[in-house]
Amino acid sequence: MSRPHNPMDANSPPAADDAAPARDGDRAARLLAVLQKALGHELPNVLVGVQGLARLVELEEAERLSADGRAYLGRLAAGAGRAHALVTALAEVARLGRPYPAAEPVDLAEVAAEAVAEAKQLATPRAVDYHGPEQSVILSAPRPALRKALVLLLRRAAAAGKGCRRVEVTARVVGNRAEVRVADDGPAVPPEKAGRLFEPFTDPDDPGLDLFLVAQLAEGWGGGARAESGPGPRKAIVLTCPVGRAV
Repeated sequence: MSRPHNPMDANSPPAADDAAPARDGDRAARLLAVLQKALGHELPNVLVGVQGLARLVELEEAERLSADGRAYLGRLAAGAGRAHALVTALAEVARLGRPYPAAEPVDLAEVAAEAVAEAKQLATPRAVDYHGPEQSVILSAPRPALRKALVLLLRRAAAAGKGCRRVEVTARVVGNRAEVRVADDGPAVPPEKAGRLFEPFTDPDDPGLDLFLVAQLAEGWGGGARAESGPGPRKAIVLTCPVGRAV
């Protein structure tokens, strides 16, 4: 005859804790919230302060600095700027831990126009012509994620080098999927780097988080991302996305 389970019996198997998954999920959510606050607010504020102080020293104390001192100050400001850009990108990576918004039918031409407008606001003073798709293609994707991916690609193309003067977004439908191509006429990607474009931290001069983010966003809506090279210096990033139905 079997005896009832005694929770104090050392030989008894541990009782199942049905609440453990919920506690683990809550703990992960709290940790992610702390990380997002640090990357999205606290660290950027500190780095902005460092950049501001470096600029202030450069303006008010430049005559008292030696040539080496001015060079060190420039390196300090540049390093703070790179750190700020990296923290901003990491904050975007942390946001990927949140649930994806639901996919919806979106007009690529409309979203591309919004992304172009945002990219122009954030662009460097150097003039770059942005061209959105002429045709209307309905995609099935979370609108904020699609817009974010396009903004990242447009900004990256404009910042890639002084040779970039035109960035163009086009699309074509292949079966039940669409290919969204963001092409520019900037410097070509060296072949040895092309295969690692979507991997983070593979280039000491470029953390690569923007393209990593683009690929993760595309995977989130059931698509993907790849790089293409055309004739001459022309190159493109191609996003794939399910085709949606017009509402």
